[in-house]
Amino acid sequence: MLGAGSASAAAMDKEQLVSALLAAFATFAVFGVAVVGFLSAGGVIQTVGSWWAQHGKAEAVVQRKAKEVRTGLKWARRRSFAVVVLTGAVVVAAVAASILGLAFSFVWLHGYARGPVAHLNGLYAWIIVLFWFEVGALCAATLIALVAAAFSAVNASRSADRSGDLDDAITSAATELLQPTPGGTADGKVAG
Repeated sequence: MLGAGSASAAAMDKEQLVSALLAAFATFAVFGVAVVGFLSAGGVIQTVGSWWAQHGKAEAVVQRKAKEVRTGLKWARRRSFAVVVLTGAVVVAAVAASILGLAFSFVWLHGYARGPVAHLNGLYAWIIVLFWFEVGALCAATLIALVAAAFSAVNASRSADRSGDLDDAITSAATELLQPTPGGTADGKVAG
């Protein structure tokens, strides 16, 4: 009797775990789509890829031999593409794991509702593996997004400092505001 009760409790624990994982996979799918939206809308991955490609071109030009320069330039052009594709692959893998996890969890719960689940143990193992893969892939995608955003912001501020465009724009706006208007004073009030 004790053995039958503990087997029932173990199956019940699996049901609760798979139900929780079903909800987790649904949440992960939405989070994965949000990460995709952030990465594509912000353009940070493209910015990082472009910077890395420009860095590679600068490295290639320093080479002494023409063949090394050509090879270096060829690899520099591929860097941007590699950054975008590899980042996209991580996010797509995370979303695909979410979809598979949702499907496998649903099938397992559907089978559990119909009776014994001994034939579904392999599917249960895949659900657990997909969950841990999903956690790792989403952590990696989030880390990539954060690092790329921070890198892009630092790079943008450096280029603004170098170009002086921001300083010129602020100086120009301040000069226009402090200019007296015709028939008025410097603060914009009409004299009189």
